[in-house]
Parts: sequence; structure tokens; C-alpha cells
Amino acid sequence: MTPALSTSLTKSFIQLVLVSFLYTTGINLQAQAISAAEIRTEMGKILDVLAAYDYDKSRSWLPDLQHLMMEVYKNPEALSEVEPLMIEFLQSDARAAGKQYVCRELGVIGTALSVPVLSELLVAPGMAGTALLALEKIPGAQADQALLKVLVEEDEVLQIAVINSLAARQVTAAIIPLTRLMRSDNEKLALSAISALGSIAGAEAAKNLYDFSDEAPASLKWAVLDARLKCADRFMEGGDKKNAAIIYEKVYQADPPETLKYNALAGKFKTSSEDPYNFILNHLRQEDPEFHPYIIQLAYQLDDGQKLGRIFDDMRESQNIPTLHLFAALASIGDFSVHQEVIASLVDREEEEDVRMAAIRALASIGEPSDALLLAELAASAKGPEKELARQSLYMLPGSKTNEKIRSGIREETGDIRAELIRSTGERNMDEATELLFEFTSDPDPNVRMESIRALGKLASPEILSDLITVLMQTDTRRERQEAERAIYAVTQKMPENADQSASIIGALGNAEDPEVLASLINIIGMIGDGKDLDVLREYLESGEEGVQLAVIRALSGWPDAGPMEDLKQLASSTDDQRKHTLALRGYVDVVLADNQMSNDDKFREIRHAYDLSTSTAEFRIVISGLSRIGSLEALDMAVRLLENPELRKEAEAAVVRIAEQTSWAYPKETTRQLNLVLKKINNKEVEQRIHRILDRIN
Repeated sequence: MTPALSTSLTKSFIQLVLVSFLYTTGINLQAQAISAAEIRTEMGKILDVLAAYDYDKSRSWLPDLQHLMMEVYKNPEALSEVEPLMIEFLQSDARAAGKQYVCRELGVIGTALSVPVLSELLVAPGMAGTALLALEKIPGAQADQALLKVLVEEDEVLQIAVINSLAARQVTAAIIPLTRLMRSDNEKLALSAISALGSIAGAEAAKNLYDFSDEAPASLKWAVLDARLKCADRFMEGGDKKNAAIIYEKVYQADPPETLKYNALAGKFKTSSEDPYNFILNHLRQEDPEFHPYIIQLAYQLDDGQKLGRIFDDMRESQNIPTLHLFAALASIGDFSVHQEVIASLVDREEEEDVRMAAIRALASIGEPSDALLLAELAASAKGPEKELARQSLYMLPGSKTNEKIRSGIREETGDIRAELIRSTGERNMDEATELLFEFTSDPDPNVRMESIRALGKLASPEILSDLITVLMQTDTRRERQEAERAIYAVTQKMPENADQSASIIGALGNAEDPEVLASLINIIGMIGDGKDLDVLREYLESGEEGVQLAVIRALSGWPDAGPMEDLKQLASSTDDQRKHTLALRGYVDVVLADNQMSNDDKFREIRHAYDLSTSTAEFRIVISGLSRIGSLEALDMAVRLLENPELRKEAEAAVVRIAEQTSWAYPKETTRQLNLVLKKINNKEVEQRIHRILDRIN
């Protein structure tokens, strides 16, 4: 029987047993288990296929092996049937590639029975890695002893790998040989042994590491201290706080690198009977300021009842108060006792920038309602990162009383501070401030008016849309009108799906005497893009006011389908005004491409017509950009022909690539022919590379 046939029969057999059982029972949806004998038979067939497997051959057998192993995992009796078969396979002359797959499975189901053959494979070419992984997973003393025997091998790579496995298995019998190996002249081997002793831990390992501390060469000293910390952590896990504390203290006193020193300090903190406040304060007093950031990190381990803000009072005369890091740590645990110091650092304008930034950030979590005014003042007067950080802290300042303070501040403050407070209402989602904001849309300060309109866009409900339209009609500047347009549109998007979003805006058109206001209302109708409003816009297309007519063209250009296509096409065909011509042409292209119901053939026909209407290089480029979004052979052919025009070559090259990426799937032969033709015409390395990638994919 051929391997392929055997594989097919294996898969068919498993599926047949499962399916036939479901079919015959009709009630029980649980698949019938395959017997241990049947599993043994099928495993034998798969192993026959695996015997000839090599890395460059098909792995079509792999799903069958996976399916069968799922049955093995569920059947304890099958485990004893399959393991001997796998052991026999590993002892055969099968290729290493197949044996590796069997080793992986033995790592899951293997017992002491597999240990001897896996041990032999540790020194076999190409088998050490997978055999070791399997041994590492097999429980029991036999596997431990097999790994220990390998420690005497002279293969450094294998020794280190075995050391790591012994550490992972927590083999206490390895402590003595590892203690010898950590004194090896081979530094890599010694480092691995030291790390493994730390992982195995226990009293014996801890003592041996301690004894080695003084004699260890400089290159190993820190590794020994790290391993001792691992031992201490294991003592803590086991409830032996006393021995853990001894190790943490000794490692800390050894003055290791900062990371190790912090880990030792954190261990001391956990095991110390000293008041947490006094512990941190005493270490701040005793340690070099460079280590202060690490000491402050201990604050993150405090509970809500342990307040550290009084550190500032006790260290008032010190020149090395770690203000920056204290602010960050204490704010993170919500220690309100540091609030006074935070405010003081912000009032002091000469305070260092990083300290001020930490203080501003801290107020977001420990600030009081009255701090809203301070943050608004900072946001109004500061620049760059400090300004943005002050705004963010103002937005995050907690509590309903803060909202009350903001509302009263809006009435009492003026200028930029008032503007910042108004801005915060939108970011804080203060719906209750809506009525107040309408009062300030006519404030003398333009920034206050702008922020009021912007916030209303976030807070106003559809029920008061008409009031917001009134604000638009009363605006004084183009900038405010644009902000009002965005605000009104945002409110219309809050309406139910079946609501007439544009009804209020259309109703206001007849009352808009100012052409600029009329143009703004038309802009909003265009943003909404409701097909039933198309006739309303067409009425204004012939307006004598240029601004209104341009607004209509822009509104039609953003339409979600080709509804206004003929209007834009007609305007582009008839107008002598270059600005209107370009706007209408761009809109014509955009609505054609936006229509999901239009076929590629119809889209290409319209884009080709738009090309004929173009009168400038800029307009030709607009059309070519649109052409690139049509995945048809006609579009590709047109883009290829446009390569002949030197003024449009760059755009045409980009279009060719983009179109070909689409057509290559449905029309591989035709696309290949066109791209090979293009390669002869162009001299652009980047485009050539992209074309070759498409051709490689096709081939």
C-alpha cells in the first residue's frame, strides 16, 4: 500500500467510525470511541508514512495524526498500546524529521517506558532538542536520572539545555552537580548552573549559592545575587518569611545593580515589620538620591489606608526630596495627603518643568473641585505639552461637585479661562451645562463663542437643534460658521435612524438672508446626504450668489451615490468659470466612484467622459486618480496608454499598479500581458518592484 493511500484510508476510517455511529444512533450526538486495538492499527499505518517523511515532503498525514492523538488522549487503554509503537519507531532507521514528530507526542503521553530511548536520542544527530523537550515533560525519577546523566557530557550546548530542563522540573537531586558546575571555568555553563539553582531553590540551594558568593568571580557575582533572590522569592511563596528576609537583606547590602537592588528592597518591604511609611522614609533618608525613584515605587504596593503625603513634612529641610516620583506614585494610589504639595509646586512658577508636569498629572486623580479653576488657568496660560496635560487633568477631575464648580466658573471667569472651562463641559459630557452654553454663544470674546458652539455640538440633543441653527444664523465670522456647521451635523447624527435629519435645516433655508449663512446650511445638507434633499439643492444650483453656488457644488460632490451625477456633469460641460469647472469635475468623479450600485463598466464610461471634459493638467490628474479605483481591463488599458503623456506619467504609473492589483485576480493573463508591456515603457524602480510583486503572485 502506498503512503498516500494509507493516509487516505486512515482519515477515512476515523471519519467513517464517527459518522456511522451518529447516523445509526440518531439520538446520541456523542461520537463512539475508537477501541484501543483500532487506534494501535491506525497508528501503525501513520508511522509507516512517517518513516519516509523528510522536511521537503508533504505533511498531508499531519491532520490524521492529530485526529488520532485526540482519540489517544481520551482513551487510557490506548496510551499503553500507542507508546510501545512510538518507542519502536524511534529505534528504527526512520528519518529524523519523522522521529521529531513522534518525540513531540511522547512528551504528552510518554511514561518511564519512553525514557531510555529518549535518553539515547539526546546525543543522536538532529534529535537532541525534541528528545529533551519530551524528557522534560515526562514525570518521574527515571526522567530526572536520565537528565542528570547528561550533565557529564562534554557538549556545552546540550549541557546548558539539560540544566534548563532540570530547573524547569525542579529536580532537587541536581543541586549537588549544579553546585559543582557553577564553579566551572566555562562561564556560560556556570551562569546556567547558577540560574538553575535559583529556580530549584530550597535551603540547600540557597546555602550553596551563599557560600559561593565570596569566591565567585566578578563576572558571576550579580548572577549569584539574582539566583539568591529567586530562592528568597520561593521561600516567601512557601511561607518561610524569616529565611526570605535574611536573603533580601544580604543581597540589598551587597549593593548590586539598581534592578537587583530594587528587587531586594521590594522583598525587604514585604518581609519587614516596620511601618510602611517609616520604611520608605528611612530609606529615602539613607539612600543616594539616584535610587529614590526605586524607593518611591514601593508606594504602589500600599493599600488605601497607608498615606505617605506626610513624607514632605518630615523631609522638608532635605535638599533631595524626590518630588517628581512621589507625585506620580502617591497620586496613583489616591493619596490625597499630598494635595497641598502638588498645588504648591504649581503655584511656584519657577518649579522645574518635569515636577510641574507630574503635579498636573497627579491632580487628575487627587484633585479637588476647586482645582478645576487652577487647571483651567494653567490650560489658558501654558503652552505645548503643559497646556494639553492641564486640559486632560481638568477633563478627568472627578466628582459632580467639580461640574458645579466649572459651571460657576464659566459665569465668574472671563477670557481664555472661561473658554477652557467651557471646552471642558463637552469633554466631561456635562449635559446639564447645555442651557448655560447657549448664553455664551454671543459672548464678546470670539474664543468663548467658538468653544461654546463646539461644546454644544457634543452636548446638545436633537430636541434643541433649531436653537443651534439660530446660533449659526447669528454667527459673525466664517470660522464660527464652520464650527456651527460641524456642531449641527453632529447633533443630527444623534437622531433615530428613520428621522428626517435635514428637515430643520431645510426649513431654515428660506429665512437665511445672509448668503454665507445660506451656504453653511447647504453645506450641512450635503454632509447629511439624504437622497430626498437633492431637489432642494438643485433649486440653488443656479443661484446668483457665487458662494451659494459653490456650496451647492461641494454638497453635491459629497453625495453617497450617483444621484447628482448628471447635474455635476452638465455644470462641468457648460461653465466657463475655471474654479466651478474643477469643483464640478471633481464632484462628478467622486459621486460616480461612491455609487456601490454602478457596475465597473458604467463607472469607466463616466470616468472616460470626465477625462474628455478635463481642461488642465490638474483636472486630468483628478480623473486618473479616480480611474485607479476601477478594477477593469478597460481602465487598465487606459492607464497604460496614458503613460505616453510625460505630464501625467507619474499618476498613470500609480494607476496602472493600483488597477492591476485588482484585475490580477479575475484576469491574470490579460493583466500579465499589460504589465509586461508597462515594464518596457517605464524607468521607475519602485513601480517596477511593485509590478514584479504582482507578477510573482500571479505566477
